[in-house]
Amino acid sequence: MDWEIRLIKLITGETLVSNIRFDKLKKHAVLKEPLAFNFINKSAGSASVLTTRWLETDKSVFTIKTYHIITVMEPTQFMHDLYLESIEEMNEQAQFGNEGASTADDKWDDLADYMDTLKELEDKDPIIH
Repeated sequence: MDWEIRLIKLITGETLVSNIRFDKLKKHAVLKEPLAFNFINKSAGSASVLTTRWLETDKSVFTIKTYHIITVMEPTQFMHDLYLESIEEMNEQAQFGNEGASTADDKWDDLADYMDTLKELEDKDPIIH
């Protein structure tokens, strides 16, 4: 059986998107690069989706018993694309080690510097209408 990207709901309540295939007897499912999708409701009725590795390990392939699965379905195009983008980003970060983390830290530092500069300018020359 070929690998298929599917949305998977587990009996634990977790929602995963993963490449999946079943053994011949359909007693076990093999998950390749599963990601947990966490939905975060924001104010004003909007929502965000946070993708994380299902299990924090160097392994990328997991075998689970099918009775742990409530349902398997085709993801929306948005979730399919988000899954592929997230896997690509995670693989790049793993390939380059902590470079991604230092880049993110540098961006936060740059943003903090920018905010400090704006505050200084605001204090020096307030705009009066």
